[in-house]
Amino acid sequence: MLPERLSNGLCSLNPDVERVALVCDIVIGSKGAIKAYQFYPALIRSRARLTYTEVWEALSVPDSPAQHRHPALLPHLRNLHQLYEVLASCRVQRGALDLETVETQIVCDANGRIERIVPRVRNEAHRLIEECMLAGQCVRGRFFCTAGDSRACTGVHEGRLRRSWKHCTLR
Repeated sequence: MLPERLSNGLCSLNPDVERVALVCDIVIGSKGAIKAYQFYPALIRSRARLTYTEVWEALSVPDSPAQHRHPALLPHLRNLHQLYEVLASCRVQRGALDLETVETQIVCDANGRIERIVPRVRNEAHRLIEECMLAGQCVRGRFFCTAGDSRACTGVHEGRLRRSWKHCTLR
């Protein structure tokens, strides 16, 4: 994890603050196939700071407070959720592992002492982001391996990993 100064400052996506980014722009077909991708530097400006719970509420609870707080973002969130459903379906068809583990959250008192450790509730908004990150990792691996940059394709089973990135698919 990043130190709080970085995670809440320079590296955070605070609303209406420009940040330098390397964009992984992927065109994914309606059946989950990667049609095209490109990487490019950009300046991004986040429009809102949303929590997973808030996104899931906006997507799953009609006429919810979350929908009313972010009406302009709702079509984009719905579109992203449709993409998630396609990617998740492809994942099941590929027989990919779905390791659903329980994350925990440490709850502290006013003095910073641990009061209790509770399970963190996950919802489809968490999985939506994870699927998008997996798609990005897939094309990143494809890009570097196609370019012959073996530094990006390292691991214990280096040869096997290099081959698997070349054939990485979302469907």
